[in-house]
Amino acid sequence: MDLKCILTLSCFSLLKNSQGQEPFNRGVVNPDAIYFNDGGIRYPMNVLPLDNRQASLTNRDANYLQGNRGNVIPAQAQAISQQNSNFANNLNVQNQIQNLIPRPSPNTESPYYGQNYINRFGNGNMAGINRNIKNESFSPVSLALSDFSIRLMKSIPRQQGNLVVSPFSIATLLALLQQGSLGSTQQQITVALQLTPNQAADGFRQLTETLNKRLSSNILNVANSIFIAEGFEINPAYKRIAINDFLSEVNPIKFNRPAVATQKINNWVASKTNNKILDLITPEAVAADTQLVLVNAVYFKGLWAVKFKPESTMPKEFYLSNGGKKTAAFMRMRRFFRTDFDQTINSQVLVLPFENELYSLVLILPSEGASVASAIASLTKEQLLSYQKYSPKEAAVEIPKFTVKTDTDLVSVLRNLGITDMFGPRAELSGIGVYREFSPQVSSALHSALLSIDEQGGVAAAATSFGVVALSYDDPSVIFRANRPFLAVLWDNTASVPLFMAKIEDPVS
Repeated sequence: MDLKCILTLSCFSLLKNSQGQEPFNRGVVNPDAIYFNDGGIRYPMNVLPLDNRQASLTNRDANYLQGNRGNVIPAQAQAISQQNSNFANNLNVQNQIQNLIPRPSPNTESPYYGQNYINRFGNGNMAGINRNIKNESFSPVSLALSDFSIRLMKSIPRQQGNLVVSPFSIATLLALLQQGSLGSTQQQITVALQLTPNQAADGFRQLTETLNKRLSSNILNVANSIFIAEGFEINPAYKRIAINDFLSEVNPIKFNRPAVATQKINNWVASKTNNKILDLITPEAVAADTQLVLVNAVYFKGLWAVKFKPESTMPKEFYLSNGGKKTAAFMRMRRFFRTDFDQTINSQVLVLPFENELYSLVLILPSEGASVASAIASLTKEQLLSYQKYSPKEAAVEIPKFTVKTDTDLVSVLRNLGITDMFGPRAELSGIGVYREFSPQVSSALHSALLSIDEQGGVAAAATSFGVVALSYDDPSVIFRANRPFLAVLWDNTASVPLFMAKIEDPVS
């Protein structure tokens, strides 16, 4: 078994959108415009003419402003909000408008937002968020993906059992769709990602190029592909963005032959995931009117900087959230690791580095009696970004071996994030292209991810600088025993982005 194998597939299928939609017509004002309504006075919000499709793909950021907390807000929503601030209480605002303007989470508190934070955590090097973390020191993609990953985990319906997702994979496909979206569809994706279209295109291009060019014993492969039906007229500007900014392949395919189409897609998936996922889709999942299938694949295999010795692994009890318990194989090690107690989420945090410290596995262990869900509810992007700044401490570590695979239907999850229009006749995706004068809509959004952890891999000579510090004969200063449900985050140390997030409820199942 590999030390660590993580792979993920995100797949969006698009159908022709002819139900309830007028044919694509140059000169027609966007029919899906959203309005404020005040006593019969209608204020258009970010109305984009459909006849300016080319311009919308080149001047995409003109429709957005940076909010006072660094968040991305539709520009006209901001202008309208300011224009009507004196009589906002009398406005009859449509509910979906409220979803487009982000509100601060009650649990979100930046480490530099005043005396309230200092009162809670002090102004020294205490446990919790590192006070030196400033948004200005991170790229827009780093900040956005850290925030998106947390909101994604919060948006997945609570359920018993293990869960693993790749926020990076899901966000990549959303950003790819964003480049060809217009109007309220684009606004919903932009607010969910907290990246303007240009920020997303530039950021994901740099990130994907960096990840794929690394020379390391750790393997991280990222691949995108767009499978296009015969007869679908892809927008040349969108095709250039997909190839140049997202390093995507564009492959023609005949969806009217479902068995052949699914085999071609599944073969591509298998080649990009080291044959770990062989049957992402079935012929029954391909409809006759399918026009595009967008697929992102991420495969990671890592080697620990300091490997766990198999002879130290021993069976121990793991306590389930339902009150039961199971016997699991616990890997054990005593070394210097970055670790501390985060009081905000009432959890121990441990950072396990991979070889060359390009990546790390961040383990978040809620205190006894607390839950992973409560930790996620209180987690912020500032905290995720701060964990790599923890000081090393001598720790006795015990974590169970586990393999987790999860298939997730993303439609309801993305709806919870405020992305709704692209799944129905209100979809504005004509920037991608058209089929017989009709633009597409997203019919399905599937995500598959796998995470496997064990002792093997790595060599002792590859130990990090922490490993050369002499261990004491005294008891270690920290005991990290993951014998109850915990959260695991695969973190890219250089890009400062979360690649995967997993909730481990039962390491044996």
